[in-house]
Amino acid sequence: MYVLVFVSGLLSAFFINDTVCLIFTPFILELTKRMNIDPKPYLLALCMSANIGSVATITGNP
Repeated sequence: MYVLVFVSGLLSAFFINDTVCLIFTPFILELTKRMNIDPKPYLLALCMSANIGSVATITGNP
């Protein structure tokens, strides 16, 4: 989860956070399905880190 938060936050600083969320969501769902774990914490972490990374830019939305 640490890698997911760091990478999505970093990418959101350069790209629109909606795009980062749309790209990572299928990846997270497939990965958690293969590992037989609940995807909800990972999806929430993705949303939060993408928003935090987006706020760090001039054009980002708070």
